[in-house]
Amino acid sequence: ERKAKRLRVAPVGEGEGPAADAPPARGWLEVCAVEPTWKRLVGGGGTDGDASGNDASVGTRLIDRMAGLGTLRHLDDLTLLRILGRLAPIDLCRVVGASKALYVLGSWDPLFRPHVLHELGRAFDYGAGWKETYARCVCGATVADRLLSLDHAAYESDELYRERLLSTIRSDDPTWTAVDNVDRRSNLTARAFRDEYEMPSRPVVITDIVPRWPAFQSWARVALLQNQGGTPFKVAGVEMPLGRFFQYSERNHDQRPLYLFDSAFATRCPSMDADYTLPEYFSDDFLRLLADPASGTPRPDNRWLIIGPAGSGSSFHVDPNGTCAWNAVITGRKKWILYPPSIIPPGVVLDAHGGFTTPAALGAWLLDHHAAIADVPESERPLECVCTAGDLMFVPSGWWHCVINLDESIALTHNVVTEVNLANAMELLAEPARCAPGKCGGDVMGDVPLWVAMGGSSTVATEDDGNEGESAGDAAAPKCTCDRIKATLLRRLRNGIELERPGLLTRLESEQAAAAAERSTLWDTMKATPETPQFSFGF
Repeated sequence: ERKAKRLRVAPVGEGEGPAADAPPARGWLEVCAVEPTWKRLVGGGGTDGDASGNDASVGTRLIDRMAGLGTLRHLDDLTLLRILGRLAPIDLCRVVGASKALYVLGSWDPLFRPHVLHELGRAFDYGAGWKETYARCVCGATVADRLLSLDHAAYESDELYRERLLSTIRSDDPTWTAVDNVDRRSNLTARAFRDEYEMPSRPVVITDIVPRWPAFQSWARVALLQNQGGTPFKVAGVEMPLGRFFQYSERNHDQRPLYLFDSAFATRCPSMDADYTLPEYFSDDFLRLLADPASGTPRPDNRWLIIGPAGSGSSFHVDPNGTCAWNAVITGRKKWILYPPSIIPPGVVLDAHGGFTTPAALGAWLLDHHAAIADVPESERPLECVCTAGDLMFVPSGWWHCVINLDESIALTHNVVTEVNLANAMELLAEPARCAPGKCGGDVMGDVPLWVAMGGSSTVATEDDGNEGESAGDAAAPKCTCDRIKATLLRRLRNGIELERPGLLTRLESEQAAAAAERSTLWDTMKATPETPQFSFGF
C-alpha cells in the first residue's frame, strides 16, 4: 500500500517495443492447470494436457474447492470473480492468501486490468499479464519475479475452463473465415454505388480507394511508431502513448483485448488529417450541419482511428441514429458478420427500453452461434467476409454487424448521413431516447457511448430556441438529458438542411408517405385475394 502511494514509474523510450529480455506473455490461469468437470467424470482428470492450453501432467492433484472456499463454495466461480473484482488490490492480496482455491481465483488476470489502467494510467509497460504488470509497477520487479505457481495442481471449474478456452480461440480458424459472400467492387462510380448498394441497402467492399491514400503508407505500424510513438491516444477511458499500446497489443492474451478508439486523432496529430480524402460516395455528409458556428459548438464525433490486437473488435451493434458507416483497413485483416435490419442476430437479446445485450467476448459468439448458421435457411444467414489491407467496407444504415480483428489491425471509420438515409436518421432523432430508468446518459447502440453517438451535453448545448410549448409541464417536451440532446440535434439538422437544400425535406417526406401508402395498398390487396393464405393465431 505504501509503495503504491509513492509510486514513481520511470518512462521508457516512447515508441519502443517490448524489451528484449521481457518475460514471455502468459495466460491468466497459469498459476495452475484448470480442468472441466467432465474430464474427471470420464476418468481423464489430471492426466493430459487440456484444450484450454494448460499442461496438466501425470500426477496432478485437484485443488479441494469445497475446503478451500468454505461457505463461499455455494457460489459459482464467475460470481466469486465478480466479488473479487470489487476489492482493492491490498484486500485482494489478503483474500487470496487464505487458500489455494482462492489463490487460483484471485490470480484471474482481468481482475488486475482496471487497477493498472485507473491507478497507473499511461505510466506502465505491459509485461507478462495484468497481474505481473501491476506487481512489477507497484511493488517492484523482485515481487513480480516471486509470483507463485502451483505446480502439479489443477483447479476444476467449468466456468473458468470456458473463460480460459475463449482466450485461446483462434479467430482466424478457417471454419469461421471460409464464407465470403459480400460483393467486392472497384472502379465503382458514385451513381452505380448509390443505385446498386446504398439505395437497396446492401453492404459492399470497395477495393481501390484506400491504396491511393498517403495513409496507406504513413499509418502503417512502423511509420506510426516512428512519427507518433509518444503521442497519447484514447484507450479504454485512459490516454496511452501509442508505443505502449503497441507493446500491449503484441504481448496480450486477453479474452477481450483493449481497443484504441480515438475520435480526436486529427487534433492530436494534425498531419493525419491530410493523409486521406473522403470517398466521393460519402462527400455529402449532412452530419456536418450539426456544428454550430455561432456558439462555437463542433459537430458530434463521427470519425475514429481504430487500432486493435488480434482477437479485439466490436460485438454486434447497429450504428447510432440511422447513420451508415464506412471502415477502411490500413493494415491487418478484419472478419465481418452482418445481418440486415429485419433479422436479430442469434445471441442478441432486446430489452423493453430499446437496448440490447450481446456476448461481450467475440470468441463466445463464434463458439456458441457461428456453427449453427449452416442450419438456418439461406435467407436468414448473415453476410460474411474478411477485409484485408486496402479494403473499404460500406455498412448500410440499420444493419447489425460485428467485427473481429484476425491480426493486429489499423483502420479508420466514419459514420455518415447521406440523402439516402437522412429521413431514417431524422426519424430516429425524433423518437424518445428510451433510456432505462435511472440510466440517462448511458451507452447506446452497443459499445458506442452516448457522447460519441450524439455529441453529449459537453459538446452539444441544449439551447432553448424560444419555441413555445416546451415547458416542464408539456407532455411533448424532452424528458431527460438524452431527449434534450436529440431535440437540439434534430432542430439544428432541420434548420441547416432548409438553408442549404431548400425543398429536400418536403420531397423526402412526400416519398415516405407514398411508400407507406403503397405498403398499405399491397396489404389490402393481399387480404382481398382469395388464394392468399390468411394469417391466423389459430393452432
